[in-house]
Amino acid sequence: MPAAFESEDYRTRLQMMHKRLEEEREGTMRKIQEEARSRGIAVVRTPIGLALAPVKDGEIVEPDAFNRLPEEERARIQGQLGEMQERLQAALRKQEEDRREQKSGGVLPVGGSFGRAMSVGFTVLSEFIAAILVGAVIGWQADVWLGTKPWLLVLFLGLGVAAGFWNVFRLSAPKGPRGGERN
Repeated sequence: MPAAFESEDYRTRLQMMHKRLEEEREGTMRKIQEEARSRGIAVVRTPIGLALAPVKDGEIVEPDAFNRLPEEERARIQGQLGEMQERLQAALRKQEEDRREQKSGGVLPVGGSFGRAMSVGFTVLSEFIAAILVGAVIGWQADVWLGTKPWLLVLFLGLGVAAGFWNVFRLSAPKGPRGGERN
C-alpha cells in the first residue's frame, strides 16, 4: 500500500488535483470580484483579510463621503454590500474547507465532501448488516427455544433484510428544510 502513494502516477494525480482546486479558488474569487465590480463594489485586500467597499467613478468612496450620500442611496449600497459579504464569506468558508480536507489527506475529494460521503457509506453499510444480523440471531434463538428449526430463522432473517433496506432508505431519503425528516 505505501508503494501506491510513492508512485509517479499518484504524485501526478495529486498535483493535478491541487492545480484543479487552485483554479477553482481563483475562478470563484474572479466571479465574486466581477459581480462586485458590476454592483459598484470593490474587493480590497487588507492586512487582516478581504474587505468590501463602495466604488464611485472608479475610486473607493471614503466613509465621510458615504455618509453624505442620500439615505436611499446608502441603504441600497449597504444592502448590496451585505449580499456580497455573504457570498464572499460562503466562498471563503468553502475554500477553507477544501484546504483542510486537502491538507488532512483527503486524497480524492469529490466536491469537497469525500470524508462525509465515506462516513455516510459506512453508516449505511453498518446499519444494513446490523439489521440482518439482529434478525438472524433472534430467529435462530427463537427456533432453539421453540424447536421450529429453520422456520423462525428464515422469517426473522427476512424481516432483518427488510429492516436493513428500510434503514438504507431512511438514511438516503431527502431531509426537510431544517434537516429533519421530510413530510
